[in-house]
Amino acid sequence: MVLIDAALVLFVGLAVLIVWRYLCAWRCCGKWLQYANYCSLLLGLLIVILVYDSFCYLQVAFSPEGKASWDNMPSWLRPWLLSAPGICLAVYVFSSVQTFQHVERIREDTAVVRHDRAVQIILLPAVYSVMGMSSITRIFLSIAASHEPHSTNDKEMLNRALSRSETCFWVGDLYEAWALFQFGKLTLEVIESGIMAQTKSTDQEVAAAANGLRISHRAVESLAWLGILAFLLVCVAQAGWSLWLLTVSKVTSHSFHMSMAQFTVAGFLASCAAIYNIYIVEESYHTYLETYYPRLKFITVKILVTFAYVQRGLLSLVMSSGSWLPEATKDAVDKMPFIGTLMNFSRGHFELFYGVLIITECFFVCIAHYWAWDSGEMWYDEADVAELMKGDDLETLQLKGRSNNPFAPGPNNYGAQSGR
Repeated sequence: MVLIDAALVLFVGLAVLIVWRYLCAWRCCGKWLQYANYCSLLLGLLIVILVYDSFCYLQVAFSPEGKASWDNMPSWLRPWLLSAPGICLAVYVFSSVQTFQHVERIREDTAVVRHDRAVQIILLPAVYSVMGMSSITRIFLSIAASHEPHSTNDKEMLNRALSRSETCFWVGDLYEAWALFQFGKLTLEVIESGIMAQTKSTDQEVAAAANGLRISHRAVESLAWLGILAFLLVCVAQAGWSLWLLTVSKVTSHSFHMSMAQFTVAGFLASCAAIYNIYIVEESYHTYLETYYPRLKFITVKILVTFAYVQRGLLSLVMSSGSWLPEATKDAVDKMPFIGTLMNFSRGHFELFYGVLIITECFFVCIAHYWAWDSGEMWYDEADVAELMKGDDLETLQLKGRSNNPFAPGPNNYGAQSGR
């Protein structure tokens, strides 16, 4: 069975939807886009990919070739894999319901920008789980197509399937980086609006402190974007280059993995930098995020970011550790219920396990989103920066900060007159 490349379809679809969002995200010529807004189009694209991959997967899973493949897998993995389409569908439904709760607020012209950023974050589990289902489908079809998929004769076919499986996750990482980008912008905007609200305080000391912090916030904001943008650019390059190699260049599996290895370290460092930057922002400005309820939001986002490189790297390390452990130690570890099975996984079985693990994790993150991204939270309707500034630019804020601060350098304070 020849499968349509779901990763390529989603990659192109995301590129088109970014342009569509820029041109007319929710309204066109003043008319509300009920079914043609970018969220509805993305959900439509995801359900098409999900139905197509699930049908192909279940068709082969219950075929004689597919049933024969289950004999070589751990007994606990089979029911988990068979439930993957159902779990993925549940993630899609829950994400869709919560998304349209925010879309309804957008339709009412209530905090449009903040709800717009929130829906892009809420859709992340749906996108990632669909790509996980696509990965499982490609690996399982390759394993079922041969009686000995890991033999020398069929090794190239399996490696080709592994390459396409990894590309599915890299496209998921691309959307993950985009969601992190939106989360960073949303969080920094909420912080800035909180600072701006304090600049309007009748207490001169509070207003002066807020004006000074507003100026320094610009520098912190610029530094915070370094890790986030680096992660986004690495994910774009990784997904785009892998699809180019598989679709246009049609390189061998060995050449493919050699070419993509250069992104492994860069992606790991960029994801760590992105997580660190998010952590610093959270810890440094938590006093301005009280109504934002940041803890659960930051936790869900940081968990999803670790999907990209950290989690897979740790599991791969455990799987490969069996080759360098002493024989006596390996025999003891092999008897452990889960670790022993993981250490003896073949590449194909590991990809199946990792795919269904990702889908299950996306389900729990999706559930957590119902508490983290409730559309009725107060902070959505709080005044944004544009409303609070009302014509105040950065130079005006600097002048206000000096005039309200008796210790700031200026012609009306003792320090300036005395030359100190």
